[in-house]
Amino acid sequence: MLESSFEEKAHLCNAIMDDPEYRAKVLELFRQRLPLDEMKVGPDTTLGLGKKYWKETALEYLMQELRNFPLEGQDFIETGLQCAPVRTRHGALNVLQAWISAKGIPLSQLPETAYKAQRSRNKG
Repeated sequence: MLESSFEEKAHLCNAIMDDPEYRAKVLELFRQRLPLDEMKVGPDTTLGLGKKYWKETALEYLMQELRNFPLEGQDFIETGLQCAPVRTRHGALNVLQAWISAKGIPLSQLPETAYKAQRSRNKG
C-alpha cells in the first residue's frame, strides 16, 4: 500500500516502523522515492505547505518516527537539516535532540555526518 501510492500514503510509515524488518524496507523505499540530494537546497523562510512540498512533508513523517531509533536514517536527518522549509529543518533538529537525549551524549559525539550537517546549517 505504501509503495503503490507513496505520495499520498507516506504518513503510514508510522504504523510499521517498530518492526526492524519493516523499518529497513521503509527506509529503503523512502530512499528510492525521495531525491534526497535534490532536496538539499538550503534554508528559506517558507513553512513548506501545500502540494509543492509533498517530498518535504513525506520526509517529516519519516523523521518523526526516526526520533525513536537513534542514529538510524542519518541521511534523512542530514537532508532535513538542509531543506528549504523551516518546519522540515526544525523536525530534523528535533530528531537530533531526541538522539542526543537517548544516547546521553553531546551533539559533537554523534556520527560525523549529522554533526557536520548541523554545523553547516548554523553557518547558513
